[in-house]
Amino acid sequence: MVIKQLLLTFVAENSTKEFLMSHSLNSRKAFYLLTVSIVALFLAAACASPGAQGPAGPKGAPGDPGLPGNPGAAGLPGDPGNPGAIGSQGLQGSQGAKGPQGNPATSSASSLVIPAAEVTACSGKRCKSGGTFDMRGAGFTPGSPVIIEVNIGGETFFPVLSSSSTDIYANDNGAFSGIWKAASGRRAETGMPAGTYTVIASDADGNQASAVLNIVAAA
Repeated sequence: MVIKQLLLTFVAENSTKEFLMSHSLNSRKAFYLLTVSIVALFLAAACASPGAQGPAGPKGAPGDPGLPGNPGAAGLPGDPGNPGAIGSQGLQGSQGAKGPQGNPATSSASSLVIPAAEVTACSGKRCKSGGTFDMRGAGFTPGSPVIIEVNIGGETFFPVLSSSSTDIYANDNGAFSGIWKAASGRRAETGMPAGTYTVIASDADGNQASAVLNIVAAA
């Protein structure tokens, strides 16, 4: 390639000298011809075939990071994990409000018996005639007072003892017995009318029992 460029240069110079000598050009024309020759030399050098490729240059610095891409589609849900360990027991809560008092229960251990199948209604002043009946109870709290009552038309009716005592207590075995009049009031002034009633016996500890009292009109 270098020899080719030298030959082109030599030919261009000889051509220029012969042209100047043969035509006796003036100095200005000679300058123009010389310029044209130089340009021709540069064009010839530019059109020459390229040389062998040089070694690769050093690696350049990394460019700025690009913008983040759009988020991908959501993946499928994973399998459920194993259940965790049981936590420790919490503190005991405060005590709740006291509920309403329930109805008195009939104790299966308590019993009340009225042996007479029928009792004649009392009559006369202070029910002196008839109206008495025997009643026995068991399974009550020893030494506890026992209350005898009958509910008639929504009102509580208290039969009275025919003896001089006004109250009755369970003995050491939790039993009691006595004779009552089918009348109410301190002086037994109100007699119970004929009918079938439920007599209830109860003590302070909630022991309770009942029996049927059947009163018939006097003949």
